[in-house]
Amino acid sequence: MASSCWRVTDDTRGALVYQGKRFNQARREAPEYRELVMWATAYTHTGNRTATGTWPEVGTVAVDPKVIPLGTRLWVEGYGWGTALDTGRLIRGRRIDVFMPSRAEALEWGRKRVRVRIYAGR
Repeated sequence: MASSCWRVTDDTRGALVYQGKRFNQARREAPEYRELVMWATAYTHTGNRTATGTWPEVGTVAVDPKVIPLGTRLWVEGYGWGTALDTGRLIRGRRIDVFMPSRAEALEWGRKRVRVRIYAGR
């Protein structure tokens, strides 16, 4: 996204993609997102509910609510779609924690820098 001009491409679902926006031809809407590079770690079942009161499942992401509001829809590089439903004692600033169904998967994920798309109005 270093270029200041708009780049139009065609993705596999037939929607046009402008830099930073997906243009839905049927509804003529472009969902906006901002993209951050963040540190991502993983966690698994703790026996506790999330900060929003739900049980964690694949797609649950712990965030710092000062950076990403709870309930926000996210796309995490290497993980996929998720929703900001949890917080964590060590999750501060540009750091997230993605939920994995097993301890082995959480350990395999490790700690890595990932691109996170934060979608508005989700």
